[in-house]
Amino acid sequence: MTWEGFTRQVRDQLRGLAEGSVAPLRLILAASESLDDLFNDSQDEGKTSPLAGVCQEEIIAPWNESTARQFIATRLAMTKIKFTEIEIQQILQESDGHPRKLMRLCYQTYSRCVDGR
Repeated sequence: MTWEGFTRQVRDQLRGLAEGSVAPLRLILAASESLDDLFNDSQDEGKTSPLAGVCQEEIIAPWNESTARQFIATRLAMTKIKFTEIEIQQILQESDGHPRKLMRLCYQTYSRCVDGR
């Protein structure tokens, strides 16, 4: 999203596709910072962000241990890979419940398992 080709004009077009009750596009953005900060060019010359009113900002809270374990179990359920309890504990501790960190750590652990640990 910070790519220079993802311009205000592109965001204007996305808004047009995402507006209305029969919109052909449902727009969901996941970001690690506020949309106002992410798209700071949207405030130039007093303009309103093209995503204002289309994107509702939702702060994602850290997951508790139960939710994190359920996420891991669900993702591994259709694979032959199983994480050890030590690996799960390490993922929980290092991620501190932050979904993005937890997903990254799970991916790294999964990759190590596939490669033979």
